[in-house]
Amino acid sequence: MPITHKIIMCSACNSDGVTTPRLIELEAFKLWRYMMEKSHNIQIDDLRLGLWIDSDSFYEREEVHARSGEVEAVDRILLSIFDAKNGFCETIMRFAKQSETAQVRQVLMSHVADSIKDAGDVDVDVLPGFCVVKHGAVNQINLGLSGL
Repeated sequence: MPITHKIIMCSACNSDGVTTPRLIELEAFKLWRYMMEKSHNIQIDDLRLGLWIDSDSFYEREEVHARSGEVEAVDRILLSIFDAKNGFCETIMRFAKQSETAQVRQVLMSHVADSIKDAGDVDVDVLPGFCVVKHGAVNQINLGLSGL
């Protein structure tokens, strides 16, 4: 069974004029964009809709996916932290272009307390995949993203 996620690929420009690409799950995008623009003064532009597909599923139907839009190698990164006090695991999912995966993984791990790392209560799992990016601009009204 294919593993897929709808994501928004966009550009984030900080107050110094430095622009970086970002890949955000569609379901979380509206809140993420609000926080970036209102709390961090980061401008979000160049929105494009993409479908992330795990590598195995992509290769099973590569010809079809390649016709659907621009294809980019993108990894799904899962950071799992076990909360021993409450007895559950919290999982954080991020997406990164494969060339940036090591850097994103390092940034995520830098936010984890040393005591959690030392106890072995953290795990990072990287699943390779591809993002098929729809040609053209995102229709923000259809996706419920207008009015921000």
